[in-house]
Amino acid sequence: MAAINRKGHIYHLQHSELITFVFRNRMLSSHARKANMGYDKEKQALRTKLNPQVAG
Repeated sequence: MAAINRKGHIYHLQHSELITFVFRNRMLSSHARKANMGYDKEKQALRTKLNPQVAG
């Protein structure tokens, strides 16, 4: 079994690990969705700060 994370990396997991992975993802998904909005803005701001040419 392989699970693909958000960045597209593939993780090979044991069956029990996969169940835990899926369960945790399900539990965290609603929190992650809310957190992601802020995270993306933060990341964009940081990217702009580090590299002014990328602004916008």
